Amino acid sequence: KFILSAAIGVIFMLSATVVNGQGKEDSAMLQMFDAMQQLMTGEPEYDRILFQELRECMITFDPLLTTSQDSAWQGIINYWIMNGTDGDPWGATNLVYIENNITNSDFLNMTVYE
Repeated sequence: KFILSAAIGVIFMLSATVVNGQGKEDSAMLQMFDAMQQLMTGEPEYDRILFQELRECMITFDPLLTTSQDSAWQGIINYWIMNGTDGDPWGATNLVYIENNITNSDFLNMTVYE
């Protein structure tokens, strides 16, 4: 959990509130953390206590940091839903110098290219 937490903490992006499949509202950040937790460990959700501690820590730096992070994660979700843009579709560029492993997340069936 430490490695996952550290990786997510370094990313430090988030998003606005969205509704999950169970009709419960969660921040887009939490939904993406859940998706990454499931992909990396098979566990269905990110540690809620650790998530709350992370958000509280962010607030100590800037009360608007969680809002900006939620918005950033929502931007990633929106980009996926819209399949990117006309000039930059999601995952369409095949770069020769990087790996091109493809994994589908349970969250929105989002395709992850690594």
